[in-house]
Amino acid sequence: MAEATPRSAFFHVAERSETEVRLVCSGSLDFDARATLRDAVARLLDEQTGDRKVVLDLRGVSMVDSAGLAGLVAALRLCEDRAPSWELMPSAPVRRILALVGLGRIKSGESGGWLAGGGYGND
Repeated sequence: MAEATPRSAFFHVAERSETEVRLVCSGSLDFDARATLRDAVARLLDEQTGDRKVVLDLRGVSMVDSAGLAGLVAALRLCEDRAPSWELMPSAPVRRILALVGLGRIKSGESGGWLAGGGYGND
C-alpha cells in the first residue's frame, strides 16, 4: 500500500520477491518526507529475512532538499548497517545532489563504502 506524508507529495510502496525487497519512492523528498523515508527503510529492514537484497528505488523522486538529503543519508546508513546487501537506484535529481555533496557509492560491497566517493552506476 502506498503511503504519503501529510503535507508533501512523497509516496512509497514496498515490493517483495524471493531475491529482493524494493522500496519504490516517488515525489518530493523534502522536510516533511525525510522521516517517512527513514522509517519506511527501518520497517523494511525489520521485516526483511534471509539474504534478500534491499533496493531503494528513488527513480520517481522529482526533488530533494537538504532535509530530504539528511533523511536519505539516514536511510543509507540503516541499509549499510543492517542489510545483507543493498542498492540505490537514484533519479536524476537524487543523483545530482549526491554528486554535489560527494556521497559516492550506491551499492553495498563496493570498495570504500558508500561515503567513499565514486561512480553512480547504471540505473
